[in-house]
Amino acid sequence: MNDEMAIAALRQGDTATFHHWARVLLGQFVSGQRKMPAISHPLEFVCIPVYRSGADGLCVHLWDADNHTGPAAPTAIHAHSWDLLSYVLMGTVRNELFDVFDDRTTPDDRVYEVLSRGDLDETRPTDRLVRHALRSMHEHCAGTVYSLQSGRYHRSSYSGPTVTIVYGFNHDTGRNVFLGPLSGGAPFSRRAPCSAAELSRCKELLDTVARAC
Repeated sequence: MNDEMAIAALRQGDTATFHHWARVLLGQFVSGQRKMPAISHPLEFVCIPVYRSGADGLCVHLWDADNHTGPAAPTAIHAHSWDLLSYVLMGTVRNELFDVFDDRTTPDDRVYEVLSRGDLDETRPTDRLVRHALRSMHEHCAGTVYSLQSGRYHRSSYSGPTVTIVYGFNHDTGRNVFLGPLSGGAPFSRRAPCSAAELSRCKELLDTVARAC
């Protein structure tokens, strides 16, 4: 099965077929049959690009690659400019969904825009001041699929070593944004290739998942 067939299975809800493809994929990474261009992401996970067609892409995401236990720190509240489907291979993902309201009188946050150029992410503060309120919280365990629509503000956290396969599609004209401090923040962050030690830890985790699933 090729990557495009796997994506079609994921979009059709055929998790059994997608799971089988994912297990083979991880085994190929571990054995070296398939290159593993792992990248350390500023949101504190490892991203392994798998497939890209135009603006659409499929990636493996890993958290706690060095096998730390316990919940990881939640990411910043953010929203993507694309729809997302994610299949959880190992661990538990918790997504908190938020409503965000304009408020220039008693704001909680400033909205920041993320502009990506190559491996560099530039964050620019906007004039938009907001407050946020929790709408709902959802937990997704291994073997399940969850989706997030473009523009939906959310914050994610992970319990124990966690591996997901994420498909991003339907890119719109919106922006990738996150909520940050009112006063401003660091203007740049960089997605860097993983070190040899990090790659070794990633392969250990992927091997564990491939053997267990």
